[in-house]
Amino acid sequence: MTHKDTSESPKQILNSAKTIDLNSNNQSRASKKGLNINLYYLLGLTILIAALIFVIFYLPQTITKPTLETDSKVFMEKELNKPIDESPWHEAQLAKHRKTSQTILAKVLEKQNTLENHHVNLWRKDQFKHALDKAKMGDLSYRSQEFDKAIALYNQSLNQLAKIELEIPLFYDKYLKQGIDALEKNDAKKAKNNLQIAMYLQPNAIEAQEKYDRALVLNKVLSLNKEGVALIKNKALNIAQKRFLMAAALDANSKITQENIKIVNERIKYRDFSKVMSQGYVNLNNKKFNSAIKFFTRAQNIYPESSDPKTAILQSKNEKTLTHISKILKLASELEKKLKWEASAEQYNKALLIDSSLISARVGLIRTKSKADLENKLNYIINNPMRLSNNNVYQEAKNTYNIAIKIQNPDKNLASQIAVVEQLLEKSSLPIDIEILSDDLTSVTIYRVGDIGHFTNKHLSLKPGEYTLIGSRSGYRDIRKVVTLIPGSQNNKIHVKCIEKVNNG
Repeated sequence: MTHKDTSESPKQILNSAKTIDLNSNNQSRASKKGLNINLYYLLGLTILIAALIFVIFYLPQTITKPTLETDSKVFMEKELNKPIDESPWHEAQLAKHRKTSQTILAKVLEKQNTLENHHVNLWRKDQFKHALDKAKMGDLSYRSQEFDKAIALYNQSLNQLAKIELEIPLFYDKYLKQGIDALEKNDAKKAKNNLQIAMYLQPNAIEAQEKYDRALVLNKVLSLNKEGVALIKNKALNIAQKRFLMAAALDANSKITQENIKIVNERIKYRDFSKVMSQGYVNLNNKKFNSAIKFFTRAQNIYPESSDPKTAILQSKNEKTLTHISKILKLASELEKKLKWEASAEQYNKALLIDSSLISARVGLIRTKSKADLENKLNYIINNPMRLSNNNVYQEAKNTYNIAIKIQNPDKNLASQIAVVEQLLEKSSLPIDIEILSDDLTSVTIYRVGDIGHFTNKHLSLKPGEYTLIGSRSGYRDIRKVVTLIPGSQNNKIHVKCIEKVNNG
């Protein structure tokens, strides 16, 4: 709004009025299209001639010549006695009020400019207009030189504008909040309008600028999110994720985008988790335990909060162990069927080292070990029949034999061993006739039998076995012979006599 010093004189106002009237009359006459031109022309010419005659002949006679005062003293007295029309004090007061009015008005103009720069008509239009109306009323009083009234009106206008200016922070907070609320409700138009006003109110406010930038791209962000949600429904999770990431690139603070990214990431994670878990179970069903454990471990890394991979890994390890044990027990059983007791017992023991609670392995170990021990004892008797001549050995062999014959339905190998041992026991109990030949000078002793004295020949009956005969004679070197009496052997002749003299010196 432009203000001028409008202290015009009444004469100027009148001249302006005359000018306006004359212009309007000219326009009226011009509109009559030359009606009665000739008549007016003659009338005017007559008046002009009459006026000329008056000026030339009559007017000079009516003018009185002024009398010149030659006495200066008299002249000064007359001038001093004339009344003065000027009022200096009044003029000074008017000038003072005019200056005050202009000073206040300058402040009004400054406030007006400030508020207009803040686009006041968008947020305080009526109050701003009311304040300016006060200033216009002050202008009318100023033109009428009612300066006191003008000053009062200008002050009212200034106070109202200052009050509006003080409200800028409050209205900034109001429109900022309305803009943020609109953003959260995904109303792009309302958000932009409110945030634009907030930026007008505080152009340097970073928060309003940031929120306004978000409002500018809100529709695009919403569109990308809408596409992403549709893609999720169609199971196109990776493409949906790209849409949400594009939206996040436009507005990293968008709540709906953040929520959708979280949702799609969770869906992708669960999809990958389910896929890997399925692969794990396929391998588990195919007894590929190591591969299954690898897949379940990958699933655990994808979804650490799920307990399913841990359970599956434990199941895989258990089944792997059970399968391994099953193979061991199967081998043990096969070896047992082949009468390989020691090898079978070794496999049962191997299974128990893996799981000591296996009852079948425990029973199998006891069974095969006892059979292996029995087999070894029987084989030892069979392979060492001469030891049966010893009563203790014989008795031990007899006990082993008694244990063996108590086994019901013995296998072919055991039955064969029992038959052989039985024969050996029978033969070992039958004495064998022997004849010992000597020179009647040598003293003969048989270990485990005793001293049998001097003789030339002697007949004895001994159990099968190994015997040691010692011959001794004074002045001769002792002779030692070891004889093995085989069950059923005949014509057993043994020569024992000392024939090698000893050189004493």
